[in-house]
Amino acid sequence: MSVVIYLTASSVVFRLMQYLAKRTTFGLCKGVVFMVTVTDIAADKIKTMIEDQGNPDLGLRVMIAGGGCSGFQYRLAFDKQSTENDQIIERNGIKVYVDSKSAIYLMGAELDYVDGLMGAGFKVSNPNAKGTCGCGESFHV
Repeated sequence: MSVVIYLTASSVVFRLMQYLAKRTTFGLCKGVVFMVTVTDIAADKIKTMIEDQGNPDLGLRVMIAGGGCSGFQYRLAFDKQSTENDQIIERNGIKVYVDSKSAIYLMGAELDYVDGLMGAGFKVSNPNAKGTCGCGESFHV
């Protein structure tokens, strides 16, 4: 039996997914997919950055860590390989790794790359974030 859950910003759905993830093997629920979307622009930028590193086997790890003004922060880092607890998102020839605990907080999130007058960088649009701090570097659920 597979479970279909439509992802919303609802704290009820979020808490249910946290509960389920804690009670299943490797934090993943059979039949439930925690999906992070990577835009074409972000995938192209990741690919360029990996090429600049000179190691085509690298992937981008997207993590949630405690900290910041609001309680949680996004962390991005290059990683040589995935772990058995990772979701692997493949897009335009790159791999993005999301560990199962971070995936709970990233359900339905989108990773984009923005380049504007105020600067350039990766941006996470997260429907689970109830609010952010003033600088936008951390969030709470």
